[in-house]
Amino acid sequence: MRIFLTTLVLLSISVLSSAQGSASTETLLKGDVDNGFLFAPDFKFTDLNGSFASLVGGYGGWVIDKKILIGGGVYTLANGSGADGMTYGGGVFEYFINQGSLVNVSVRGLVGGGNATLDSGFPFGRDFGRGNDFPSFGGRGSRGFVDLTRRFSEDFNLDDIFATQTSFFIAEPEVNVILNISERFRLGVGGGYRFIGGAGRLQNRLDGFTANVALKMTFF
Repeated sequence: MRIFLTTLVLLSISVLSSAQGSASTETLLKGDVDNGFLFAPDFKFTDLNGSFASLVGGYGGWVIDKKILIGGGVYTLANGSGADGMTYGGGVFEYFINQGSLVNVSVRGLVGGGNATLDSGFPFGRDFGRGNDFPSFGGRGSRGFVDLTRRFSEDFNLDDIFATQTSFFIAEPEVNVILNISERFRLGVGGGYRFIGGAGRLQNRLDGFTANVALKMTFF
């Protein structure tokens, strides 16, 4: 009986040892994983406060298995007649679909916050009175009023005085088509929509469609 129990214990230990030796840890990413860094100068074209505007900036982050980017980005207003300034940034997530193909696709999103200063739309700017900014009803009285207002606006830009500043939350999803120029450089062209929250009555003046061009530089 003792011999039987001893043999049973030894066999059990042998089986357990064999099972532990052959067991492997299960992971989300299988096989060899290619990780690296990506940085992309990015140029955006958009409608802002009812006028065409362009923004410059960029994003970057860590790329996992050449498929998933996790990082951050920041953008600022380069020019536009509808706003005096706009800057925003936040976390960036991008998923690359079939990145090995010459032409491929990615889905990217930014979530964060920013600040903007919008023009009031007040008609008496510094150039008031030099064109047909104000209707003339004839007579010297109306022309004199225009001249007086023009001289006043040369010293005080009322559009700037009544400009409105606000902070906001932003979510900006985009879809991009990417051309692989080389192993390191890729050109992306895409479009999306800028969703704005927390800006009160100015919200619909800040959100809008966007188009973008980005040069992606990868380091694996």
